[in-house]
Formats: sequence, C-alpha cells, structure tokens
Amino acid sequence: MASLSHLLFLSLSLPTLVFSQCISSGDQTVINSALSAGGPGTVVQLCPNTTISLTDSVYFTADNQEISTAGYPTDDTRATLLIAVGTDVTTLVRGVGFNGIRILNLQVDGNRANTGYYKGGGANIELGGVSNGQTIEFVATKNPRTWSCMHIVESGDSANPCTNATIANNDIGPCGVEGTEASTNGMWADGISFACTNSMVASNTISGSTDGGIVIYGATGTTVTDNTIISSATESAFGAINLVDSTYSGYYGNVVVSNNRITGQKFFNLGIAVGAYIWSFDDPYLLQGPVTITNNSIAGNVAFPIAINGWTDGITVSDTNTSLTTTPRSSFAFDTGCSGAVSGLFNANNALVYYPAGISGPIDLQPEFVAADASIGNFLCTGAKVVPEKKRGRKTRLERRWRS
Repeated sequence: MASLSHLLFLSLSLPTLVFSQCISSGDQTVINSALSAGGPGTVVQLCPNTTISLTDSVYFTADNQEISTAGYPTDDTRATLLIAVGTDVTTLVRGVGFNGIRILNLQVDGNRANTGYYKGGGANIELGGVSNGQTIEFVATKNPRTWSCMHIVESGDSANPCTNATIANNDIGPCGVEGTEASTNGMWADGISFACTNSMVASNTISGSTDGGIVIYGATGTTVTDNTIISSATESAFGAINLVDSTYSGYYGNVVVSNNRITGQKFFNLGIAVGAYIWSFDDPYLLQGPVTITNNSIAGNVAFPIAINGWTDGITVSDTNTSLTTTPRSSFAFDTGCSGAVSGLFNANNALVYYPAGISGPIDLQPEFVAADASIGNFLCTGAKVVPEKKRGRKTRLERRWRS
C-alpha cells in the first residue's frame, strides 16, 4: 500500500498517476485518513482490480475532493467498494454539503445478497445538500441494502439549494427486488433519487431498478436526458421516470425530460409518471411546472407509458414513441386492483393518458393522449401476470406484485 503522502494530490486538475501511488488494500480507514489529512482538492485513487471492504462509510471532508480508480477505467477493472458482512453500514460514500466533489470510475456495491436488507438506512451513495458542482461519472452502483442505489439530496435551505450536479455515464443496478419482507417493509429500491437543482442527469444506464428508475424530487431547472432505463427480466418495477413527489413544495419549474429510452422486460407500472395523484399516495397539493417531456421512447411491458394527473403551471409532452410497447396490455399485466377509470384506459390499451380536470395552466400534449372521463390515480394498481412454465424454461413460482 502506498504511503499517505503519495495519496494526496492537491491540484484540482486530474493528475496522471502510476499504480504504485494508488490504494491496493485496507478498508475505509485509509481512504478517510487520506481525505481528512489532504484537505480541499485531495484526490484519492484506488488501484484497478482492487476491492475495499467497508465496515463504515467513506466520507468526503472538504471541497473539490475526488475518489476514483487510477487510470480512470470504465470496465470491470474499476476498483470496488463493498459493504462487509456483519455490519450495519448502508451508505458506502457520503459527501453531503461539499462543493465540487467527484466520484469517478468506481464500482459501489451494497452487497445486499450477503449483508441483507436494512430498514431505514441511506442509499449506496449520498451526495447533495448545500453544495455546487458535484459529479458522479463512470460509476457502477448496485445492490443497495436500502431504498436507492444513488441519492442526491436537497439542501433543506431554499436560499442555498443543492445545484449544478452532474450524474453521467453511470451503470446503475440492479437496485432492490420486488415485494416485501416478513415485516412488510418494501424490498424495492430506486436507481437514481435526485433532488439537486439546475443539474444534469445524462447518459446513464439503469438496469433492474424496482421502485423508480430516475425519481426527480422537484430539482428545478434540471435536465434528464439520454438515459436508458430497463426493468429487470425477473423483478417487477414501479416507474421508469417519476415526477410525483412534493419536494420543493412541488415545484418542478423548467425541468426537461428528453431523449430517454425506457424498456419494460418483466414489468413497469409506469413509463413516465407525472403529477400529484399518479402514485399510490396523493401529494398535499398540485405539482407545478413548467416542465417539458419530449422525444422519449417507451417499449416492452409497460402498463401505462405516460400518465398525468395533479399538475399546474405548464406541461408540454411531445414526440413520445410508444410503438414498441406490448399490446394488448392484458397479455402481460392485470388490472384487478384498479379503479374503473384506470381499468377502462388499461383495457383500451391507451398508452398516453391524462385527466383534464386534474391539469391547469398552459397545456400542450401530443395528439395521442387520451382523456380519462373520471379522476385517475394509484397507477401502481396494475401487476405483472405469472409467466407460464413453458415460457420460463424453469419451474413456475408464484409472482406477486406489491403496492406501496
């Protein structure tokens, strides 16, 4: 293992490093010691093909610090942070409240299969807070013990919001599994849970999220673009891209969701979910735009590609391609838990749906949208049908779709 002095690089530019200068063994202590001792601008690099077993989180300690793999590989040679068995750790990397910090070219593994589900902990990665310019790029994060593979949290201070984050070119998932454990706690998890304003979420691949693929918590001024979101072949998922939460008092002003590719393998309840009344809960007030949703493609087993209800102050939806979604919907899903209005849309195989009385302000929806004749909500009411044994190629087992 390199000496501590070799691990401290105080330039803000990305240095060229040789492998003798990277961390090749130890636990979180050596990483945390390097970050703490180095101060602002410190770059700590792990050696390729190294696995660091964690019994506590890795903590950023100052602005403009970086944790990365030496040489910046983008394949499986990236160093791995792995939660150790027998600990209560849920978050591998924490960096809330620091400007300019970077997590680059790493693998981050919550190791749920061996460490177990943990109620009430944090995501694999927790960043955001009062901060500017944080970056996560070329990171693979998977198997969280709790509710999300990656969480960029709001600041809680409207005068000093999280801003200008970049989440790009990451490989995310699998995240969680469908259903609940014995205490009825949901085992599902998000891919990206995002609440930072004026930011970019781009060119990520989320494969096997089971709650939301990308969940946008207000995040005013943020662009979500060119992401690929694919549900698991074996686990159901609730939504691919969600705009359903009341963070920032429900304000989504100038959010853009564009050029994303969504594919349901086993099942998505929703492709893009928009509004206060779409999820399994009702927000306390209408969510607010203006928001632009354009040029997204939705394919495969998706019960409702786009649903809108509970929105005000502007929404534009254009150029959505749903031609490759599976029909009839009843071939892969059931609607026995749905209201009459939702069931009617489901059985008519309507892909783009909204409730006119539930939207106000400037509205520009592409002509394929179908208006519901009554209020529509709780689109988690649909579920994946059991696939017959002959189509599975293995023993049939009971599959249940759980609703939060």
